[in-house]
Amino acid sequence: MATSTKPAKGMRDLLPRQMLRRERVIDTVKSVYRSFGFEPLETPACERLEVLLGKYGEEGDQLVFKIMHRGEKSSARSRPERRSRTTSRTWRCGTT
Repeated sequence: MATSTKPAKGMRDLLPRQMLRRERVIDTVKSVYRSFGFEPLETPACERLEVLLGKYGEEGDQLVFKIMHRGEKSSARSRPERRSRTTSRTWRCGTT
């Protein structure tokens, strides 16, 4: 059986042309933020389940994308200590 190379549901690949356009937009946003005194800050893109579940009600719990190990049961609260090491960038206002 062949392995699928399609991205996971809800994910997508960005081709070089799309990536260049995206980087230009992000660079513009960064420049504007810096001009107003904001500084970059990196935070996790994935969060512990215990932080997210129950916070926004049952409907919100259904919107959380859970990454599990092969064979792991899909219990909503199974293994909340597991966490991705992926990070994303956000901004915070610099106070000087």
